[in-house]
Amino acid sequence: MANPPVTDVRWRFKNKLLMHDPSNGMILRNYTLLLQNVRRSHRGPYRCLASNLEGESISDEVNLRVQFSPVCAKEQKITYGVARHEEANVSCVVEADPPEVAFRWTFNNSLSESVDILSYNNDGPLKSVARYIPRSRLDYGALNCFAKNAVGIMKEPCIFTVVPTGPPEPVQNCSITNQTANILMISCDAGDDGGLQQTFHLEVYSMTAEQLIINLTTTESPVFVAEKLKSSSAYILVLYASNPKGRSTSVALTARTLFSAEPRSSDSQPVTISAVLVVLMGIVGALVLLAIIIIFIMKARG
Repeated sequence: MANPPVTDVRWRFKNKLLMHDPSNGMILRNYTLLLQNVRRSHRGPYRCLASNLEGESISDEVNLRVQFSPVCAKEQKITYGVARHEEANVSCVVEADPPEVAFRWTFNNSLSESVDILSYNNDGPLKSVARYIPRSRLDYGALNCFAKNAVGIMKEPCIFTVVPTGPPEPVQNCSITNQTANILMISCDAGDDGGLQQTFHLEVYSMTAEQLIINLTTTESPVFVAEKLKSSSAYILVLYASNPKGRSTSVALTARTLFSAEPRSSDSQPVTISAVLVVLMGIVGALVLLAIIIIFIMKARG
């Protein structure tokens, strides 16, 4: 009730102003909000805002409940790396209304064989955790999580991939790409990461002192710059990769830094003078030879 009468009515959904949009099932008519083809996205709080010449007021929230069959929750971990004979706890979370949900798990391998998984438990009304242990290469593949409630069964299962993991492979094709009197740059190609994030390592040992002097790590690529080395010194370079499952075998290189560059200003002058003298002597010799030839020709004519 209002005096003077209401002149305008608007609707808000989750604090967002609603607009008349029949193509999307949103109809505003005669101070009434009509929702057609109601979907899960329509659930939530609605409020009515009414105004007249005296001002505006807002109604209490009306929460719209929309019941629907289970769907996979977003932002879940979908890939699980696990070694053979190691247990993986694969978690499946769904959204549903009503939330009383029954789960079922199946496994599909590379041969397209489907097997029910019986070892799982429900962790709350909307979450199930399957305990899975791969024992051979055929035990790696896709785990499918199905759920159903009173409304129905989910249209598409939640799919989780189980991949083999282990220590990474060694780095490959290592070489010295640059060297100075105090710097060595080493570049390698990464090997297989074993299914996990890997870290690359460089250990630099002094060949004469037989001790570790530099230890470098990187998670980007196996490219290292070892600095502040002694000039004209021999080193052993040990490179390997690691991940949470262990480390690869090592690759060893030997390298030597260059001699320190000596100032060349004192040597440059003698080299320049010597070159000029050689040229002058050549010119003088040519002139003398030419004079002898001329004299010989003149005597022959006489």
